Amino acid sequence: MLKNFLQNNKGFSLLEILIYIAVLVLVIFIVVNSVLMMSESYINIKANQKINQTAVMIIDRLATEIRWSNSLGTSGSSFGSDSGVISLNTLDESGGTEEIRFFLDGTDLKIQSGALASVILNIPGVSVEKFRLDSSDTAVSKLIKIELRLSVQKGEKRFEKTFYDSVVMREAY
Repeated sequence: MLKNFLQNNKGFSLLEILIYIAVLVLVIFIVVNSVLMMSESYINIKANQKINQTAVMIIDRLATEIRWSNSLGTSGSSFGSDSGVISLNTLDESGGTEEIRFFLDGTDLKIQSGALASVILNIPGVSVEKFRLDSSDTAVSKLIKIELRLSVQKGEKRFEKTFYDSVVMREAY
């Protein structure tokens, strides 16, 4: 009799199938949720990486040019505005004076050297929202303060970061 009972119960019961399906649904839910969280984290990391890379490039170039400039240029600098402009007098390779100008054009920060065409400094996809410059003069030096706000739009999410730097002009002391 025990032999007959064991031979007739070789399949799965309906309750066992429902339990297996519930466990499978739970595992799939956890895996899908983890993948969605990882993709969101990846988007955040890439956006912040683009912003940081752009900020380093812009501030490094700007600080280098300010540090090695002889004086502020004659074409005018705009201090205290969210869309600032700075013109710097520097020496070119032949020893003559050359004017380098940094300015905000829409959401692009551009540099123009002498009569050459302007070049965009920010990475494509990164917008410059604010380029504020302030100048402080003392008896022995001239200090240029830089405030740079960058943003990236990824789908419906907007990433924004503000960077600050201060540079002493080389020939000003």
